[in-house]
Order: sequence, then structure tokens, then C-alpha cells
Amino acid sequence: MSENLKKGIAILYDMEMNNYLMTRAIEKLNYKISGLGYSQKINAPRKESGDYCTVTVGVAGGVIGAVLGLIIGLLSGCLSDSPFFIFDRMGEVIKNILKTMLICAVVGLVLGLIIGLFIDIFEGRAAKREYKESMREYYQQVNDDNNRVALEKQQVNYLVKQRDALKYKLSQSKQILNQFYNRMNIAANYRNLVPIGYMNEFIRLGIATKLEGTDGLYYLVRNELRADQFYHTLEEISGKLDVIIDQNNRMYAELINTNKKVDNLIRITENNARRMNDSFNRIETNTGIAAYNSQRSAEEARFQSFMLACHWM
Repeated sequence: MSENLKKGIAILYDMEMNNYLMTRAIEKLNYKISGLGYSQKINAPRKESGDYCTVTVGVAGGVIGAVLGLIIGLLSGCLSDSPFFIFDRMGEVIKNILKTMLICAVVGLVLGLIIGLFIDIFEGRAAKREYKESMREYYQQVNDDNNRVALEKQQVNYLVKQRDALKYKLSQSKQILNQFYNRMNIAANYRNLVPIGYMNEFIRLGIATKLEGTDGLYYLVRNELRADQFYHTLEEISGKLDVIIDQNNRMYAELINTNKKVDNLIRITENNARRMNDSFNRIETNTGIAAYNSQRSAEEARFQSFMLACHWM
């Protein structure tokens, strides 16, 4: 009976660990799926209207011309034959200065308008080239993003199928595990990963060989665990492993190793999703999650044979 109990507890622990593996894999697949298939916000380039400096440069040219005309007019008056000429004929001097300023201002304005026009033409062409290039890059980014989204949606479809296959297998395995618990008459409070893990360790080490009694598995596990550790769900254990399980316990190391198996399984599944094509779809059942499900089904069938062959009463 003790050998059958030892093997039976080991089977329960194996089932719990693999249910944990599937639970964690489903969580990770849900996370991967939630981040795929969304368009990236890409802002279209703004068409610059240009600063159009024709008038500005023209006015500036006119002002500069007027200033130069003033200087030229004053110098002309100061360089006359008589030093007192500027005072003797003030009205004529002012008239000449204004005339010179007007002529220079007009010339400066015309030159400024011409220069400003050429600047605007040059800058306008440069702005058009820059806008055209920006639009080309924008359409390329939009096209690349659309292609990425389309590819990721294909990947999502594949990942959803793999996740749903795991969910279905997990549901089956939980039913089978419950049958095993019933078959072995395990008390309801001990039907969980943590207490079963401790029971498996105690019976493996030969510390206990039976369920009941002061030297039985129930009593030892009850003294070893806190009350809350009997009831943690697989999801809670996955999210709070360091808090729930003693890091010095052998089960902690096995759960860490299981997490690595999950990461590897998800990595394989993601790689398969990225390689989506018709030829791949025909062979996908031989890889990743499908292979795991097939292997587990075979293992559970072997476990069932053992459970049915043993008399637990």
C-alpha cells in the first residue's frame, strides 16, 4: 500500500505541476496576444506655407535705400564750394536730400522685392521637395505599419488557437486530476499544488508512509504549512511564487524549472507564429503546444491505468 501511495502521490504532484505549467503558459499567451495587432499612431507631415519674405525684403531695401539717400544728400551738401552753402541754401539742400532719399528708397525697394522674390521661389521649391520627401516617408511608414498589423493579426489567430488548445487540455487535466483525488480519497483541504508538493516530498524521503495518524502525511503537512498555503490557486502561485513557496524547499526549484519550460514553450510558439504560411500550417500539429498536449494525454492515460489498477480503500 505504501509503494502505491508513494506512486499515487507522485502522480498527483506531477498532474498539479503540469496544470501549473499550462496555467502559466495561458497567462503568458494572453499577455502576448494583448500586445499584437494594433496600429501605431503616425502623424502626417504638415505642409509648410513658407515665410514669403518678398514684401519684407522689399520694405527693408526701401528703408536702407532711404538711409543711404539721406547720407548721400548730407555729404553732397557738406562738400559744396562754400562751407556756409548748406546754411545759405537750406531749403534747396533739404529738397535735394529728400529727392536723393526718395530715389534711393525706390531703388532699394525694387531691388529688395526682386531679391525677396528669388528667395521665396528658392525656399518654396525647397519646402515642396522637403514636404514631398516627408510624405513619401509617411506613406512608407503607414504601409509598413499596415503590413505589420496584418502579420500580427495572423500571429494572433495562431496564438489564440494554441491558447485555446491549452485551455481545453487544462480543463481535461483538471477533471482527470479530480478523479485521481477521488480515487485515492485525498481529503478536500489537501487537493492543491502546495500541500501535495509537501506530501510528495515527505513520502519521497520516507518521513511518512500513510495519510492518517500523528505520523501521517496529513498531520505533517498541516504542521508545516500556514493555513493560506492550502488554498492558493495556480494563478496566485504563478504570480507570487517567491512569497508563497519557501525558497529552500525542493518544490520551489522545481517550479522555477517549470517556469523555464513555460518560457521555452512560449518562445517556440511565438517563433512558429512568426513563420506563418501555408506549408507551415500543415505541420504545426507536430510542434510546440500540440506536441506537449499529445505527450501529456499519453502520460495521463498511463496514470489512469495505474489508478484504476490499485485498490485504495
